[in-house]
Amino acid sequence: MEYVLQKLTARHASFTSALTFYELEESLYALLAQSAKGTAHAATMLVPAARSIALQAVVMVNLFAITILDLTKSIVDSQIREITYQLQGIRSADALHLSSAISLPADIFITTDQALIALDGTLTNAAGNMLRCVDTDVARTLI
Repeated sequence: MEYVLQKLTARHASFTSALTFYELEESLYALLAQSAKGTAHAATMLVPAARSIALQAVVMVNLFAITILDLTKSIVDSQIREITYQLQGIRSADALHLSSAISLPADIFITTDQALIALDGTLTNAAGNMLRCVDTDVARTLI
């Protein structure tokens, strides 16, 4: 992943959605909560621990000059209108990420989610170009 981020920084503009920070914290919180079942005041202790991953993400954003995209009404509207997401079972958060990428217009969408990778070559960005949905291994060959 670091290799891909370094190449992106050197040759391309790179972006992530503001929603990424929420997803990171929620994922870590869920993992921590599993091991804290039955612990009194678990939420009070787990929120700061889970929030730490957002700080780590901010460090990465700054280190690799990644722009954070706002979640706007037009992005939400686009996500709601895109029937392909619904038919493929793409849930809201991922659909919002895709809608953000399409509106940029991004050429490459890097993900580890197999459902999103399955959309590779089926979506068109706002400039009319095909949006590649790939994992980091494929991204290495494209950037």
